[in-house]
Amino acid sequence: MYLLRLPNSVYYTRIATPLSLRSSGYPKEFKFSLLTRERKVAYLRNIEQVQLLHALFDKAKSTKLYFAQFKVELADAINQLRQQYRSLSETSTHAPTLSGTTAVKTASPRSSVGKEELNRLTKVAAYRYLKYS
Repeated sequence: MYLLRLPNSVYYTRIATPLSLRSSGYPKEFKFSLLTRERKVAYLRNIEQVQLLHALFDKAKSTKLYFAQFKVELADAINQLRQQYRSLSETSTHAPTLSGTTAVKTASPRSSVGKEELNRLTKVAAYRYLKYS
């Protein structure tokens, strides 16, 4: 899955089709406009579209859906999402919240390096670079 911006500054979702579906006549990838030029909004919309696409891919694999039927279901689902985009403010989405507990990792304090030590390490790195180049 990719979030990409085309030269017209509009963001798109691009996702590769699973190999099992490609052998059934599905295209190599799908690309859909996220209808925004703002990266933050595009990122959130990308999450929604990718979740939708993965669900449809799973359905297509389990029910052996023909590509024509898949294309109709995909178009309907994408159109529903786009209707939500038009009715919501630019920064809100309907992405599901994560469930369960997640441990918050605390960053270990960084040790500072003095100027002398930094100069010594730089000289050692330069020496090794010249020696092995």
